[in-house]
Amino acid sequence: MFSWFFSKPNENNVNEEMVKQIVNELEARKIEREIALKEAFLEREKAYNLAERRESFSWIFSSGLGVLFISIFSSIKSKNLSHLLPVIPTIGYIAYEGHYAYGNKGELILKSALKLLEDGKINGMSLDPVTIEEINQRKNDYKTHDI
Repeated sequence: MFSWFFSKPNENNVNEEMVKQIVNELEARKIEREIALKEAFLEREKAYNLAERRESFSWIFSSGLGVLFISIFSSIKSKNLSHLLPVIPTIGYIAYEGHYAYGNKGELILKSALKLLEDGKINGMSLDPVTIEEINQRKNDYKTHDI
């Protein structure tokens, strides 16, 4: 009468548990691969943007020098110092673009972002890669409608 209560567990239950475990492992592996693929894509995008900045810097530099020489020549020719006004912002812009393309501007931006995170002024932002635990936590939050 109570044989179902005192009997050993069915092999179906064991098989179901094994299947669930295998599915969870496969899902975790899939998520890890997606994260790695996304990180690789972001690295390529950063490299492309930096290469694009470096290529455009030659045009910025040459056109900036043209503006500087024209302003200086115009100032000398007309004996009017107000023609030198474009020199200051042009030099600043060329210096900024050169620092971004060939300097350490990216590192400075990253350090500034890390400092903001440490100070706690920005909530919910992290520069670390997303982990499986965070993804599982987010899934659970969606299931319980906490978000």
